[in-house]
Amino acid sequence: MKKYVAKFPTAKCKTLVFSGGVGTGKTCLASAMARAIIEKGYSVQFLSAYEFCSLMLKVHTSPISERNALLSDALTCDLLVIDDLGTEPMLKNVTVEYLLLTLEERQSKGLATVITTNLSGENILNRYGERIYSRLSHKQYSMIIQMQGNDLRL
Repeated sequence: MKKYVAKFPTAKCKTLVFSGGVGTGKTCLASAMARAIIEKGYSVQFLSAYEFCSLMLKVHTSPISERNALLSDALTCDLLVIDDLGTEPMLKNVTVEYLLLTLEERQSKGLATVITTNLSGENILNRYGERIYSRLSHKQYSMIIQMQGNDLRL
């Protein structure tokens, strides 16, 4: 990940998914990357999956004229980190739809996204569907990194 941070924002891989069991260092690694990228002068937004879902619900229920302002940081920051994907509520017309919108917008602009999750690739596919799974596992600009080991918190 040092190479990724050193090459940021020109690293070819724009979407990183850290997947693995509880306590394997996913959030710690994402946080360290975010700090290092902030120190390089780039903008970072770090949201738990629950916070991201709450923000997207607010966007969904807001007047159309206010939506762009609410979405702006998530769609334009240099690095967006969504921590613990899979713990957020599955809200109809919100969770999957706005996650897809966010990933599509960020990938089309060449902006970096880091996601941490306890879900396996298969579980991501089952929970969020083929369109999101495809964007998270795209061979040209995405990478799912499996983190293994014992719970480091114990």
